Amino acid sequence: MDVSWGSKYIAVALGMRGFTLIDPYTGEVRKEITDNPAYAIAWSGRGKLAVGSDGYVLIYDEEGRNEKKISVPGEVSDLVWIGGGLIAGGNGWIAYLEDKKEVVNIGLNVTRLAWKRGLLAVGTAEGRLLIMEEDKIIWSVELGPSVLGLSWGPFLLAATSNGKIFKISDYEEFKPKEFIAVKGVSDLTWNPKGDEFALAENYKKAILFYSSDGAKIGEERLDSIPLAIDYSPTAVEVAVVLESGELYTLGTPKVAIVLEELIKASKCNQKGRILCQALEKAFWKLVGELGQDIPLDEFLALKNLEENIPQAVSCLLKYAKEVREAVRDILSMEDVVDALKEGCENFKKWIGVVTKNRLCVKRVSELLDDLLDLAPGELLPAQIPTSVTLVERFGCEGALKVMECAFALALILKDLKEHEDELGVKLPTLTEVILYALMKNGCDDLIAKLKQMEKLKKEAAKYAEEGELDKLMRVLDEVRNIAEELREELLSTLPEGYVGV
Repeated sequence: MDVSWGSKYIAVALGMRGFTLIDPYTGEVRKEITDNPAYAIAWSGRGKLAVGSDGYVLIYDEEGRNEKKISVPGEVSDLVWIGGGLIAGGNGWIAYLEDKKEVVNIGLNVTRLAWKRGLLAVGTAEGRLLIMEEDKIIWSVELGPSVLGLSWGPFLLAATSNGKIFKISDYEEFKPKEFIAVKGVSDLTWNPKGDEFALAENYKKAILFYSSDGAKIGEERLDSIPLAIDYSPTAVEVAVVLESGELYTLGTPKVAIVLEELIKASKCNQKGRILCQALEKAFWKLVGELGQDIPLDEFLALKNLEENIPQAVSCLLKYAKEVREAVRDILSMEDVVDALKEGCENFKKWIGVVTKNRLCVKRVSELLDDLLDLAPGELLPAQIPTSVTLVERFGCEGALKVMECAFALALILKDLKEHEDELGVKLPTLTEVILYALMKNGCDDLIAKLKQMEKLKKEAAKYAEEGELDKLMRVLDEVRNIAEELREELLSTLPEGYVGV
């Protein structure tokens, strides 16, 4: 038996009974194909499904429609995609199924295949691990009993049937080091992010989770021996095929912690335990929709919504496609959560602005980040409007113009602030003048005043050097007058409590 979790369905190879496609969120069998035996199965990143049969590899589309049938020397025990190509392995052979088929006889019974950067790792029933490059065996070592787990993440892991897991990280000498030992292993796989791996442990009938440094981080006991496992594309769930023939999905330890914190923060128990059950299912679906673009830890930002978490999760599911595009390269999950505070109807308008002005919002976001980097100790992000607010308020061109103005203000003021004591004045903060610019949709008057002050600063330095007291005092009076005008302008424009000068 074998299992592979694709972008839409979980595919399960059931030996002589063929294979099935299962919806990971409802558990419904969407398609059963029993025309041919299925011993190995693997989704590609492009939505193609390879099924290893008896003397054939069959290629299907995402909905299970057969597209191609390729002959191979015998029964297929494992498959691995390599870009647009495919490699299959069986008893005594490896077949490269790219533009043209090439079969390499290796004289060993292939159990597992793993591929990375031009190197093919081959596990065998005889307990030997091979590394192949360009159809040639470049390295071989005896690990013991059958190799039943093989996965390439940040480094190569190989697991034998007696429970020894070996680590190979030196790709010049390929020296295996014993990494972990358990009672017995039937499968092993890295998660897509390479920071965690899972073992199917047949002695305990359990799935064991480890971090990349080998520290155990979780364990899930099962009712039957697990034979094959695969992570979801989002890296937050694992599909398990049991000896009993059942498919079981479970959350990783990390997602369980996040879910527990969100359930607790939502106080759903106070409104009925059934709400907590529904929230848990909805959250799993949300992670499935957004997990490839949003790191799991960022979902914790939803805690800030407290009792409104259920409504927020429901709203995010409605606009998952738009949110996915926004957080991919424009906004953070914290931005999304802030928008959700105003309710789903307002969130709909907000995400509409983001989607419609995607490139503009991205550019304004980058400019805001650069602005904050000018003086991270002075600028207060919580008081400055977001990129979406600016684009919504002023339009794309207007928002970009406002940002140019704010940058000019910040640069002039930053220099003048270094001479406050010298000139005997107290100037506004960067936050105050930038907020002024963003609220007024322009800052030409303020820039003119600051430029005049900059000119007077140079005159003051000259008169001080020459000892011209009368001229110096006149200039200092002018500087103080401008500073007072700035203060009055800010007080009349900014909300109460925003001006500290």
